[in-house]
This record gives sequence, structure tokens and C-alpha cells, in this order.
Amino acid sequence: ALALGSSRRFDEAENKLESSFKLNQGDPSTVFYLISIYLQNNKMGKIPGMLEFAEKKYSYNPEILARIKLLREKISPYLK
Repeated sequence: ALALGSSRRFDEAENKLESSFKLNQGDPSTVFYLISIYLQNNKMGKIPGMLEFAEKKYSYNPEILARIKLLREKISPYLK
């Protein structure tokens, strides 16, 4: 999926990452990669749900929550 994204094949990368996410929601890197692909593919409507999911799913991990907060701050102008 990352190679596809690097090749600007965002729809294919998105499909692969969404499949991976469905299989393993315990891996926070998939959430961050998905959000990155959504940004690159101009699918802003999918990002808030992923951020909310991540905040709930990884609420036990302060490091991940800090990264989510930083990400939310950086991309908030694009989500309005």
C-alpha cells in the first residue's frame, strides 16, 4: 500500500490499507497511513471517523494519543 501511495496510485493504496485495517485494528500505524492516503486522495470526509476511532481504540496509550492530537491540529484547517 505504501509503494502504491508513493506511485500516486491512491485509490489502490486506500483499498489495500482499508482491507488491512479491517483485518487488524490493533495496529495504529494503519490508521495513520490511512489518514495520510485520505489526505493525498482528497477524501477529507473519511478522516474525522478515523481520528475518533483512534482516540477511542488507543485511549490507553498516551504516546499514540499525543500523535493523534498533533495530527488533528495540523490537518484541522483541511477538515472544515
